[in-house]
Amino acid sequence: MKRVAVLGGGPAGAFAAEQLASAGLETMLIDEKLAWEKPCGGGLTFKAYNQYPFLIQNDTPKKRITQTVLTTREAGSVKLELESPLLIYSRYDLNSMLLNRAMRAGAQVEKTRVLEMNRQERGWLLRTKTGSFHADYCIVATGARNPLRDVGTQLSADDAMSALGYYVPGQRDRIDIQFLP
Repeated sequence: MKRVAVLGGGPAGAFAAEQLASAGLETMLIDEKLAWEKPCGGGLTFKAYNQYPFLIQNDTPKKRITQTVLTTREAGSVKLELESPLLIYSRYDLNSMLLNRAMRAGAQVEKTRVLEMNRQERGWLLRTKTGSFHADYCIVATGARNPLRDVGTQLSADDAMSALGYYVPGQRDRIDIQFLP
């Protein structure tokens, strides 16, 4: 049986691990943090939950956003009613849900850091803080700030952008977006 290592336990890695394990592949997901809170990455569009209904049909706490207000200094504000709601999860809750689905599908989950990846004649040798692991295939889903992100591809500054996020307590069903000059 082919063995696949998925590096990164965020939404992309956890979902990939679930799909691979469900298809009968031996799957090992490796991430040093697993589910953790961060101010981005918990928003889902209609396109996402329409294609994968489990993303809306679950008991995991989420906020449904039905309105947005867009504002610029020059043009003022416009309030939009969304045809389909956006879903906002705590990143911790979203990751936990996806990791649990991966484990129920049969993926093994290891909480450790990958220190080194070496391409071999038949697959990959991964060295972690807890030992070594061989995989026939390797999926790198570690996010933008991980040193392994360049495996298989080289990203340039044109491939990235900056964003700022923060937590605001409250119970609103809208998102306000202000465009700055």
